[in-house]
Amino acid sequence: MRVLAGRSEGRIGVMVVNCGAEQAADCIAALRLRGLRPGAKSLTVNRLDGDRRWCEDTLELRPVERREVCVAEDFSCQVYLPADSVAAVWLEDERAEPSAGWNAKEPARNG
Repeated sequence: MRVLAGRSEGRIGVMVVNCGAEQAADCIAALRLRGLRPGAKSLTVNRLDGDRRWCEDTLELRPVERREVCVAEDFSCQVYLPADSVAAVWLEDERAEPSAGWNAKEPARNG
């Protein structure tokens, strides 16, 4: 298994590769991210595997998982990796609240 990680303003990404080995097998990767700014984040997991989870029109990946999480300075998660697959895990700062016109059910909040 190979891992590559990177960070930019408000976003951390980890790519985990589970292929290339003669005896590649399904596994669960335990990831631990450190030195985070505590608060609400969006966690997205994309995976390239035999299930072909992408939009054929735009060629964009469809997430395997997407959820909101609250993190401390350290965050841990587990990612399922079938044999011969690649997973990308993204942890992003929550975006600013949408304007009132975007979601009519909730009024805009000032301050």
